[in-house]
Amino acid sequence: MSIFDGLNDIDAATARRRFRTHNMRAGDVLTRAGDVGRGLAIVEQGSLEVEVAGAVVGTIGVGGMLGEAGLFADGRRMATVRATQPTVLSLLTREGYEELRDTVHPICIAIERVTLANQVQRLRSTGQRVAQLGLGVPSAVRPTNAFFAAVARLFGSGEIAPTDGDALDTLLASALFHGAPRPAVEPIAGWFQTLSCRSGAFLCTEGEEGESMFLLESGLVEVLVSMDGTPQQVATLEPG
Repeated sequence: MSIFDGLNDIDAATARRRFRTHNMRAGDVLTRAGDVGRGLAIVEQGSLEVEVAGAVVGTIGVGGMLGEAGLFADGRRMATVRATQPTVLSLLTREGYEELRDTVHPICIAIERVTLANQVQRLRSTGQRVAQLGLGVPSAVRPTNAFFAAVARLFGSGEIAPTDGDALDTLLASALFHGAPRPAVEPIAGWFQTLSCRSGAFLCTEGEEGESMFLLESGLVEVLVSMDGTPQQVATLEPG
């Protein structure tokens, strides 16, 4: 179904004026994994292939739409998209969408409906994956090399190294030990080691046997699951 279906001729024409035509040759790249998206694209002619970490995971033909979430918030693209043949796209930037929205244009309802449906499907798939993980993962299971390559492109490939730090103060400031007497926490702090993690470093990996706990002193930690080799964010952990 096209987002233009159901629009009268005048509404369709005014909406089209906010789109621009983009011509691609076979092999041209539309977006790369890690790019920040700020608009949607509709395939008018030709086709696109979707690649994750060097593997083609899907194609988008005439009438297909991609990148719609970029109309509402900045987010990094999880895949590289390129033309497989001479291809014509209609592109709508976030600014163009906001102009349509400010005039209460009916096409905005169609765009939001499609975006919501896609997000619901993505959340449902991710939720099922997380539920499977909650039931336990065989020790032999491990994300593919494609998953790690995709994460490296998004966040880097940082390392973990010991560093100086005061584990006791960190523990006392955490919700886990909040209100506990300092003398009671001191022996526990002796079992903790302070680590410095650069962006992209893995604290733990799905399928590995866990023998450590981590308490975040500063920075952010992304919790990711592998969905067909693509990193899917399910949570962001903050200090504490």
